[in-house]
Amino acid sequence: MPLEVQYRRWRARTEPDARALRRLAAAAQSWESHISVVLLLPSAPGEQAAIRATLLSLQAQPYPWWRAAAWADPDGSGPLEDARISWTPRQPGAHWATPLLEAARPEPGEFVAVIAPGCRVTRHGLVEVAEALRAAPDCDLAYTDWDDMDGRGRRHHPHLAYGWSPELLMGRDQVGGGLVLQRAALLEAAGGWSESDAPTEVYAELLRASAHLRDPRHLPVVALSRPAGSAHEAPAPVRRRCLEAWLRARDPGARVETGREPGVTDVRFDPGSLPEVAIVIPTRDRHELLRRCLESVATSTHPRRRVVIVDNGSREPGTLAYLGRLPHVVPHPGDFNFSAIVNRGVEATETPYVVLLNNDTVVRTPGWLEAMLEWCGRPGVGAVGARLVFADGRVQHEGIGIGIGRVAANLDLGWSAARACSAVTGACMMVRREAWDAVGGFDESLPVAFNDVDFCLRLWRAGWRVVMTPLAELQHDEGSSRGSLAPEDDYRRFCLRWGAEDRLRDAFLGPHVAWPRPLTLRIPRRRDQARASRSSA
Repeated sequence: MPLEVQYRRWRARTEPDARALRRLAAAAQSWESHISVVLLLPSAPGEQAAIRATLLSLQAQPYPWWRAAAWADPDGSGPLEDARISWTPRQPGAHWATPLLEAARPEPGEFVAVIAPGCRVTRHGLVEVAEALRAAPDCDLAYTDWDDMDGRGRRHHPHLAYGWSPELLMGRDQVGGGLVLQRAALLEAAGGWSESDAPTEVYAELLRASAHLRDPRHLPVVALSRPAGSAHEAPAPVRRRCLEAWLRARDPGARVETGREPGVTDVRFDPGSLPEVAIVIPTRDRHELLRRCLESVATSTHPRRRVVIVDNGSREPGTLAYLGRLPHVVPHPGDFNFSAIVNRGVEATETPYVVLLNNDTVVRTPGWLEAMLEWCGRPGVGAVGARLVFADGRVQHEGIGIGIGRVAANLDLGWSAARACSAVTGACMMVRREAWDAVGGFDESLPVAFNDVDFCLRLWRAGWRVVMTPLAELQHDEGSSRGSLAPEDDYRRFCLRWGAEDRLRDAFLGPHVAWPRPLTLRIPRRRDQARASRSSA
């Protein structure tokens, strides 16, 4: 089904109609305290018509607790009479931030947002945003989804933002396209929008604010419509200079490189003295696969590595002879249980970092271990996954999404940037020893399927982050060593722990994504329309 058809149906079944909007507005009237939103509208000379269109969309909101500040041209053209709108004369050569903030005077607890001229807040935008923020009292930064708008104001082509990931913020701006709201206190703590950062002052402030956040939220509400073709992020070279300046003050050893995808930047951190890494490789027979894997690992540039082979009862004479020539082989006979095998392998190591690696993988980037260590060594990161590709170069895995496919599936979002994700595959996963011990390794009651996903979700629940880096790239001949297995017992056990298939939702893809590429929307059943319209935020 074409995306535009999906989007029309999705809007019809999820966005509140006029009656539902009246109910939401009436319910908001009864709140003991209201979420106050302050909107700043910077503009260039001659953009008064675009500013007027934006302000008219605010005046049409059923949620009245907002204020706006906008620049007026010297001739005073275009002002709308509304006590909630503050007009300040444009000062030639002046930066917009200080005059507009002085006109709006936001209180520390109010939410402040910047809107580009011509963008329109959707009819339900503010009330659903306010409802979501009211349910998250510790949130000090939130951002929404957005869509495109043609010259006649017709909405089309949704853009569903990725969940909050400071790792991704350094790679590309997946936040700034929608309505980005932050408490005025956070804005002040981050130093506000500086003219010296123009034209990337909004992005630069987001970088600084990321060090002060308490509870950042992606609000899955299409709250803003942007004129089709309007850019929401600065060109990559300009954004790169801004990122480099921020890193110089925060992490002087880091450097910024051009990413493999247009508009993407890769941050490389200085890992300091490189720690020893143990590489645990489960195997059983098929020694030609293992040999190919080990030969590729031997090309790695990281010098302090130790390979541990866990043999799950090989019987082929050629394999037994080959294993007999390897220095570190741990026997683990018995029925196939991937979780038990890798647990046994990790028990045989003492290094601060361990890599779980399938024997049907081939290293394609010799610096893969350093790339994974750069992220796994960051504070709070418990596990790091790699970019896995098929033999023909097509992307197989750049993280795992929950609630897509059956219960989980490999991701290919169409762009490669380091980012947090719900899970990464155990085919190539680096784990910090401290995090491994904290959750007790893999769950041996999941012998074949979903054990890596379960492990990563338990890491998140224990307070550890899971990250994917595309700078570690390996070929993975998925299913070569054991075939494609997904037993029903593992499926049922996973769902009992984490939720039924129709209830699972990925924290980063959001609740409206049924499949990320090509984008397929999760369209509710018609009888769920009323419930969905009230809970989409």
